[in-house]
Amino acid sequence: MVVDPFSALSLAGNVVQFLDFSQKLLSKGREIYKSAEGAPTTHVELEVIYNDLWDVSNKLAARAPPSPSSSTDTLISFQPSIVDDQIWQLATSCQSVAQELLSIVRQMKVDPDSKHRKWKSFRQAMKGLGKSSRIEELQQRLKAFREELTVKLVAVLGQVVSLIL
Repeated sequence: MVVDPFSALSLAGNVVQFLDFSQKLLSKGREIYKSAEGAPTTHVELEVIYNDLWDVSNKLAARAPPSPSSSTDTLISFQPSIVDDQIWQLATSCQSVAQELLSIVRQMKVDPDSKHRKWKSFRQAMKGLGKSSRIEELQQRLKAFREELTVKLVAVLGQVVSLIL
């Protein structure tokens, strides 16, 4: 049987792609299986980083958004501004995105003491490959929120410093 060169090349490409996917899947499954936390190292790191970001945004969002009519008698007469409201909105949005990311990462953990741990690790690796693009998207959104929060907080600090001086 004679095979068209383009068909043979296409078949070879498909085989290589399948082998690459299988290697990634088995590697990720092995990493989950051997992990003490029941998750890949990258997911454990994500959980630590975004747990901290969630805590910070939670503290910022817990403060009620400033109302223009409220004034407080403090050492520094600092009037609530649009920047304060923007910080509150950013913190609230950041909190919800961080919660979604943490939820995905936590769902993908395997209990280290579970029965059939090898099979569960393989299944979680499959889920992880399927959700990797969603995780990356949420990471990018959180990075943008973090950068914007930093800019707004520096602006507030600049206002406070100018009032002191």
